[in-house]
Amino acid sequence: MNSTAKKIKKLMVDLGVSQAGIARKAGVDRSAINHVVFGRVVSPHLRKIIAKELGSTVKELWSEGQSTAREKVSEKGPLNG
Repeated sequence: MNSTAKKIKKLMVDLGVSQAGIARKAGVDRSAINHVVFGRVVSPHLRKIIAKELGSTVKELWSEGQSTAREKVSEKGPLNG
C-alpha cells in the first residue's frame, strides 16, 4: 500500500467514512473509489469528492509526484479495463 493510500485509509477509519459511502455520494461503484485511493486510476473529479468527504484537499492527500497512474478516466466515465 502506498503512502497516499495509507493516509487516506487512516483518515477514513478515524472519521468513520467508507469507500462505499463516498461512492454512493459520487454516483460511482465502490471499486472506482478504491482505484483512485490506491493510485491505479487518476480522476480529478473523484479525488475532489474523496478529499471533501475526508475534510481535506486534493493537494493535502495526493502529492505532485503521485499523479501518474496506468490509466486515466474521464470525470464521469467508467473505468477502462
